[in-house]
Amino acid sequence: MSFDLELTDLRALVTGGTKGVGAAVVGGGTIVVTGGTTGMDVRLSLLPMISEQITVCGSIMGTLQDMKNMIAFISSSGIAPEIGKVLPMERAEEAFRAM
Repeated sequence: MSFDLELTDLRALVTGGTKGVGAAVVGGGTIVVTGGTTGMDVRLSLLPMISEQITVCGSIMGTLQDMKNMIAFISSSGIAPEIGKVLPMERAEEAFRAM
């Protein structure tokens, strides 16, 4: 999946009113919300999103406290990611496919 903007806070999307959406992503683009730890209730004008054919998708992982607990657990347990290969930025598409 490719996307144009990743948000970890839904309120960032609506900063600047309806111009916030247009400034955030180009027409036909995709906004991926990867968290809502500051809240999921936002006021958003749908007209710019519909007229510009902007897609919004994402997932939630839990509450802010859940995230803090997870970070503390990872930190205290010594969990580390397994990195199979490091590629330069010009090979980012290849790296993304490899995941």
